[in-house]
Amino acid sequence: MSQFDADLAFEARMNRDHFLPWLARKGYTVEKHPKKDPRGDFLVSKDGKIWNLEVKAEKNYHGNLAIEIWSNFIEEGHDLNSPGWFETLNDDTLLLYAVGLEPNSQSKYDIKIPKMFSMTMGPLRDWYREANAEQQYSLLGPHVNDTQPNNTLFRPIPIDDIKECEGFRQHPLSAIGTPLGKPK
Repeated sequence: MSQFDADLAFEARMNRDHFLPWLARKGYTVEKHPKKDPRGDFLVSKDGKIWNLEVKAEKNYHGNLAIEIWSNFIEEGHDLNSPGWFETLNDDTLLLYAVGLEPNSQSKYDIKIPKMFSMTMGPLRDWYREANAEQQYSLLGPHVNDTQPNNTLFRPIPIDDIKECEGFRQHPLSAIGTPLGKPK
């Protein structure tokens, strides 16, 4: 299995095991959008309100939101370059499920701590422009390897930098699951 396929499988598992049950417990109705739908992954509704939700899952979280600027990047100025999800999705909310290793002073193991953040996309995009993110944060990529079918360019934005953005929320750990142990 390629790394790209493994990442897709991880995101599907997080949707099945965490996001969707969490939303159901909170009384939301969820319908899956077709693959590559510009409205995001899911149509979510509750109490007569409806919005589109995009889900991202990071299994090696380092404190950043990886904002995809270009997907299928070939070379600068090339006609076939495709804008990334941050520009193309017409969703209302981004939900990020992130699992990262954190030191555990009680044992010889690092603990995989899951975290979940939600962000309202309009204010996040406004913040990105107002913060002059294109100048402030480095563009990384392209991801070029034999296992990923497309080359992407992205900007890693520290979560701490966007916490004050309107609509940003960190959800309590108890809402999404329990820590997983992993040997150092």
